[in-house]
Amino acid sequence: MPATATSSNYFFTQIFALPEKEAKSNYLQNFTSIKGVVDVAYSFKEIDGRGNFAIGENRGFRFLNYSVLPDMIHTRVTADNIHTASLNFNLRIEDMAGKTIYQKERNIDFKLTDEEKRHIDGKKAVFADFAPIIEGDFNVSIMFSNKTTKEFFVHEERINISDETVPVLVGYKTTEINSAKFMPNSTEKHKLLSDPRLIFNKSDSIQGIVFSKEKPEIRLINAEVETESYEISDIIKQNNYFLFRHSLKEIKSSNYYLRIKIGEKEIYRKIIAVLPFHVEKPKGFEWSDPATFEYSYVFEMAQAYLNKGDVDASLSYFNRLPESLRNPKTIPIIAKAYYQKKDYEKVVELLEREDVIKNYSVLLLLGNSSLELKKLIKAAEYFEQLRNYGDTVKLNQILGAIFLSLGERDKAKVYFDRAKELESKSEVKNDKKYE
Repeated sequence: MPATATSSNYFFTQIFALPEKEAKSNYLQNFTSIKGVVDVAYSFKEIDGRGNFAIGENRGFRFLNYSVLPDMIHTRVTADNIHTASLNFNLRIEDMAGKTIYQKERNIDFKLTDEEKRHIDGKKAVFADFAPIIEGDFNVSIMFSNKTTKEFFVHEERINISDETVPVLVGYKTTEINSAKFMPNSTEKHKLLSDPRLIFNKSDSIQGIVFSKEKPEIRLINAEVETESYEISDIIKQNNYFLFRHSLKEIKSSNYYLRIKIGEKEIYRKIIAVLPFHVEKPKGFEWSDPATFEYSYVFEMAQAYLNKGDVDASLSYFNRLPESLRNPKTIPIIAKAYYQKKDYEKVVELLEREDVIKNYSVLLLLGNSSLELKKLIKAAEYFEQLRNYGDTVKLNQILGAIFLSLGERDKAKVYFDRAKELESKSEVKNDKKYE
């Protein structure tokens, strides 16, 4: 697949950066709360695949790292003998009530030569990405879909993120990097290669990163004979985290629990497999973000907290944005947080800026806020503009009530009469529908 390697020399044979031509959910352009998307039609066929979620830290942010490994990527062959597939990756984070807190979508046109296709079929392909994560209890899912061949699979997990969460990354190779980019499964100075299947060859070393101030205790415990365990002692402190590694050469093939404790508290337990035969590592493809995305993460976390209903946390993140990012695209979303905070003066101050486009959502916030502030004349102006989006019964009733409160009975009657007329038309329409 034609792609550009990441800046770390080590990865030029391991990880390929995915192309920039993609569709990504853009929180700076979406005023309303994120809505769930049903991505798979009934005609799609479920296939086998594996996924994995892991929490990491980088430059003050917590990230949800996720990787996807489809069992097979079926393609169509073009006239010039290129294998193509339109692949979609949809991450969704929901609270325990099923409300979508965060959603991110990636689309790529996957193109392979004959040789690359044989290589992928033999080794498989793993796709890695990441997203900022806020505190809370969540159900997280990543859906892979091949829209060319109508195939999909979904990987789901439940996660809890709190002040006590100790992020852990686990894989088969750690290396130093020299890049300012944000990348999956990485810190500012180190990056980890991982396989979502958590399978290891005896020639591998199990390696990882534990984001803790206190040195962890790490053991491999045989899943069938728990009295049989191996202590991992090769643990090195690096800045605000620990790197660990342990050769699997002398460990017999079996399933093991990788258990990590901080003091007496177990903070990580996942099962890994040490294989009796050799399995090729999958070909890796990943997305990365430039260092300038730092404030994009701040904004995304602010909106995620807003979707969660934690307005104070949302505003604390919005207030970290520099003035240059308080622009016509972001201000309506910030204003929505202030509206939920019932700071109506701030809502009006933000949305009355000349550069803010007065679309339906903005006009509705301005109208409601003006009503709350008893600024009835301004409220009437905004609700009148809302009629351009639809001359509804409710809008006419609101305008009638506003003008009645202002003592303009004749004007109020015009709107109330219009509301009755629209209501009558709606009733007649509904009656005909059921005849």
